[in-house]
Amino acid sequence: MAPVGIFGRTAALYYGQVGGVTRGWAHLGGDTLWGDSVWMDWTRDGGRTWLQCGPFEVTSGGQTKTSAAQRTRVLEVGRHDPLSIRCTNWW
Repeated sequence: MAPVGIFGRTAALYYGQVGGVTRGWAHLGGDTLWGDSVWMDWTRDGGRTWLQCGPFEVTSGGQTKTSAAQRTRVLEVGRHDPLSIRCTNWW
């Protein structure tokens, strides 16, 4: 998926084979700072209910962070501060 920019950070959603099953996961990278976070919203029932995987916080500058991998429809979200949230497209 195409990454989205968040104040020098890059949030992206990836998918691939994990244990023989196609799964999606979220990634936050770039010029990260302590406290930046990434999480992934996902559904098992076509969007009637949603679950959140994370948030996973960056603990030092320049660190990358990923979410756990899920095998359902997912949306990646990254946050720099409470007013700066960006989302990727759905996978």
